Amino acid sequence: MPALLVVGAVCLPVLAGLLIWLIPSRALRSALIGLNTMVLVATTAGLIGEAPFRVSLAPAVEELVEHLFVVLDLALLGYAAYVGWRWQRSSVLFLALLQLMLVGWLAVAVPGTASDTMLVDQLTIILNIIVTFLGSLIIIFATKYMADLEADEDRPHHGLARFFAILLIFLGAMNGLVSTDNLRFVYLFWEITTLASFLLISHYKNSEALENSLRALWMNLLGGTALLGAIALLGTIRQSASLSDLVNFAATDSRLMLALGLLVIAALTKAAQIPFHTWLLGAMVAPTPVSALLHSSTMVNSALYLIFRLSPALGGTLLGEVTALLGAVSFVAASAMGIGEGNAKRVLAFSTVANLGLAICMGALGNPLALTAGLLLLIYHAISKGLLFLAVGAIEHAIGSRQIEKMDRLFEELPVTTLLAVVGMISMMMPPFGVLVGKWLAIEASVNEPLVLLLIIFGSAFTVAFWSKWVGKMMATSALVGGTMIRFEAVPLLTGLPLSILAVVVVLASFYLSWVSEFFVLPVVGLHYSVVPVYSESGGLYTPVGGFLPWPIFAVLAILLLGLPGILRRLRAQDITGPYLCGENSRQEPGRTFVSARDSEFTATVGNYYAEAIFGEGAVTRWAVPLATGLLLLLLGVAR
Repeated sequence: MPALLVVGAVCLPVLAGLLIWLIPSRALRSALIGLNTMVLVATTAGLIGEAPFRVSLAPAVEELVEHLFVVLDLALLGYAAYVGWRWQRSSVLFLALLQLMLVGWLAVAVPGTASDTMLVDQLTIILNIIVTFLGSLIIIFATKYMADLEADEDRPHHGLARFFAILLIFLGAMNGLVSTDNLRFVYLFWEITTLASFLLISHYKNSEALENSLRALWMNLLGGTALLGAIALLGTIRQSASLSDLVNFAATDSRLMLALGLLVIAALTKAAQIPFHTWLLGAMVAPTPVSALLHSSTMVNSALYLIFRLSPALGGTLLGEVTALLGAVSFVAASAMGIGEGNAKRVLAFSTVANLGLAICMGALGNPLALTAGLLLLIYHAISKGLLFLAVGAIEHAIGSRQIEKMDRLFEELPVTTLLAVVGMISMMMPPFGVLVGKWLAIEASVNEPLVLLLIIFGSAFTVAFWSKWVGKMMATSALVGGTMIRFEAVPLLTGLPLSILAVVVVLASFYLSWVSEFFVLPVVGLHYSVVPVYSESGGLYTPVGGFLPWPIFAVLAILLLGLPGILRRLRAQDITGPYLCGENSRQEPGRTFVSARDSEFTATVGNYYAEAIFGEGAVTRWAVPLATGLLLLLLGVAR
């Protein structure tokens, strides 16, 4: 039964995707998406009930599966090589051909098996829930969003069939990646996500989409090559393909450290860490559901999964310290670039790179508290970022722009969508939400690494800066000054439902922080460490140094929110003083328009300060990319 649940979680989304691709019918697509959602929820519930468990296939069956996977590997790499040749990208062609040779060599010359084909523990469950819950909501959101987009842009609807098929295949591949201990199987699912991301980023088929999708392809193929190198080393040295064997024997067999380092590099490329960050920024040209899927529920989380699997082997090693420093550099640099960026989706991308860097830093430190912090960041960042990408996508669709400066007074136009977006932004930077708790634990976990600690402190401050000014831009309003009422906009069901569910989950998951920690996080930590780094009491989370109790803050927020409508009803227009900019307030709109020289009317505008000379992408990458590249070379050096 447990094995069938894993097979169902992997194969059914793939089959649904293939049917959608082959039969481009809207009715069938909607039915299959609904059926897939129900099946994934059922399999996830079943896996929660059965975990932890391991499944070993019969030798003959496993050999047959391995041969099938090799054929699929060769087919995927053959397509990647064709893409490189078709678009004259030597980097893509070279890496695809190199991997073709490595896969063929591994299949015939390098032994390697895993005692447990399937490995499902609490870490698998965390990723499976994220993939199922967020992935399904994103696809539901995409049904309305993409239909409107295609209608607006007069695109053929067979493109939608391909689009949704790849989304579903993506989910199946992610479920497979996190459910196996066999690195050769991991590699296949890893490369499926690579090619799926290429196809999704290139959805619009214009020059910008093609350029960015090819960049994503070659950078992730580089990570796939590193993964194959690790598989080859493990097979040659230990005659094994088991990820667990690598973690267990790396401490006693120094020859495996290079394999460990190659897996870290594979994770760094997938997580878009500096200097590989440009592929994730380029992915923002894709439709909003793609951005949400890549950033919250699939692509980048596969990197965190791998790092957390390797965490016990990285802890206390020079390789782990260099990896942690590289993650911390990405955290502070990407957070700094977020301050200097005015494109909303790119700000979200910088935030993703930053938070992934912090989570990787925690996984690489490899102590119980650091792993706890990293897992909390994985969970809460995924939920909040899923909400943010969908909300910002809805805003972009409504106003026709991604620029933050175009979102001035957005609360007056789109109050519901704006409030949902603000919930996501506040959850990324303020108490009582889980991301902040993860950062608190990260700071405490890195007290013995002063440089890492300093970078985390600065990076955390930078994140508050760019989130808070964005919130202020959207929530600024002069409606009360003019005596007008805010009217809630009509939100389509398939748009509002995923957004509302995610907003509620953001709040509830943070309110039940101690439950999330006890049920999901601490069991993963307990797989490798006997020390319990945190404990729960009265609904709060505590360490020997201090603690955090979320419910009093939630209670205060609830009182304020309940009392706010009454306060606003008591306000009268004359009770509110409008802004004064050295001119007479116009009667048409006294809060924003002024009569100045020669009785001319001027509308006051408010803009953010981006300090591009200091925090602009060009200014930051001038020092961040060389520094990260140097650390990457050092990582390879210490892994030998």
